[in-house]
Amino acid sequence: MPRRPQTYDDYHVAVQQIILASSDPDFLDQLIPVLKDATKSNRTSSLTQNLNRYAEEREIDIERIGLTQHEEFLGSVNQLQSVREGTVALTAEILSLNQSIQASTKKLADQKQSLVNTRAVRQNIADASDALEESLKILHAVNHAHDLIRQKQYYAALKSLDDLQNEHLIPTIQNVYATQHQLADLIQMSIPLSQKTISEAVMSDLNTWLFRIRETSQFLGEVAFYHTELRRTRQRDRVDRDGFLNNFKLNSSIELVFDESEEFDVLDNEELQVEFKPLFECLHIQSALGQSEKFRAEYAATRRQQKDLLLPSSVGLATDDESSLSSLLESIAGFAIIERATMCRVPHLRSAVDILINLEHFEAACQELEQLLIRARSSTSAGGPVTLVATEEFRNNKKTAEKRIFELVNSKIDDLVDTAEYDWMAPTNTLDPSSYMQTMTRYLSNIMNSTLLGLPREIKELIYFDALSHAANKILALPLSTEVKHINNNAVAALAQDVQYLTEFVDSLENSAMLRENLDELQQTINLMQSDNHDEFFDISIRNKKFGRVDALNGPILLEKLTSSSQGPSRSAPLVNFSSRFGMK
Repeated sequence: MPRRPQTYDDYHVAVQQIILASSDPDFLDQLIPVLKDATKSNRTSSLTQNLNRYAEEREIDIERIGLTQHEEFLGSVNQLQSVREGTVALTAEILSLNQSIQASTKKLADQKQSLVNTRAVRQNIADASDALEESLKILHAVNHAHDLIRQKQYYAALKSLDDLQNEHLIPTIQNVYATQHQLADLIQMSIPLSQKTISEAVMSDLNTWLFRIRETSQFLGEVAFYHTELRRTRQRDRVDRDGFLNNFKLNSSIELVFDESEEFDVLDNEELQVEFKPLFECLHIQSALGQSEKFRAEYAATRRQQKDLLLPSSVGLATDDESSLSSLLESIAGFAIIERATMCRVPHLRSAVDILINLEHFEAACQELEQLLIRARSSTSAGGPVTLVATEEFRNNKKTAEKRIFELVNSKIDDLVDTAEYDWMAPTNTLDPSSYMQTMTRYLSNIMNSTLLGLPREIKELIYFDALSHAANKILALPLSTEVKHINNNAVAALAQDVQYLTEFVDSLENSAMLRENLDELQQTINLMQSDNHDEFFDISIRNKKFGRVDALNGPILLEKLTSSSQGPSRSAPLVNFSSRFGMK
């Protein structure tokens, strides 16, 4: 139900409450009900009278206070005016102080910005100083390397260049925040040129040494012959004093026991000193540069040219002047002594191919020397063949060198075939030959046209024959491996493609008909694995015609591993039971 409005009996009290209200909302809250009540009760005149009465009372109070406390009021007004004036002055001072503070703040901000800029400049100067210091270190290392080159300290210079790359250039290039990128790149690009300079310098020293060796070879042989003759003379004197030694030849074990205790060094004596330092230094430098093969080839070519210059087109023995033959033998002896000393000091300097070529020439030279000695005999003297022991020694060493070449070529083929990666359960066919097969045929072609080019034709054919036979056996061993459990048709097709590629390579060679015989077993084995009727292999008559070169034990093993492309590895070939015929069960 609606709230009953409040009624007032005396408006005097209501007016007092309205005037004493603490806020405007309270004032309205008190005033509105009183007005409503006065309106409804028709007592507006009474309310007006109470309000007027209250106003008159307030005026009387103000007049009374003004009359009784006039001086204090005026004092308060003056004091209030003073306070107002002080407030205005203080406000002006505050405004002035504010402007001063703003000016100081702006000045401080400018000084702070200047300080920041100064710090940035100082940091830039520090960075530039550090960059310059690092650049100076790099340049100092470069200059140090070039100083070593000028001082002919080639290995130290090469080591200095390596340290420059590892300690300065590479870290600088890899550091994206480094400031010496351009300098490091320029120096890095100059490193190969510096290495080439070192390589050319040591090769120049080596060529000078080889020239001196060539000029010294005859004198070296002369010294060797002279001291050998002295040794023979001393041996004859010992034989004359002790007849027992007459039963033994020069260089026998008994002769060595009775010979002088101090051996004469033909390379280091009062008459001649042969220094091998340029050779060792050049070999060391070229090995460090990764150019050992190139160096060996150039060294072998140079020594081969020097050897060819030893053998003249003709030697006259008809006259009494034996100087030409003597000079030839002394030059050959000096050359051989240098070669032997070189091989003893640097065993891997000469390749087996170079050794074989040299042995071939020395054997031919010995045979020609035998013919010269036979023709030089007097027609009245007793005839008979002249056989040099050196000829047989060269021939035997030739066989050893040939065997070593076979071993090296076969070893390389082993390494290449071992890299074959056949997927014996390949899901799809391959379109290109395997990379190992391409590399192997390229290797065989390259060595025959470069490394083995100087060998006689029959030896090259033997190397090809042995290499192809070895390669076929290695390839055939891949599917026969115990690690291979199952082979599908796609894998057989990939293997057949590689064999076809090898066959085409052999067909491009000279005497291909003979060389292709080495691939017969491999080719027939592939044909057997690709055959639609495997029963033909177990029919002796058919097998001898179509698969005669296939091993009787290897064939069943491969057929047992063979599965169709749709079969899983758990299913074996349908002819697995036939292996019992060959003792496989």
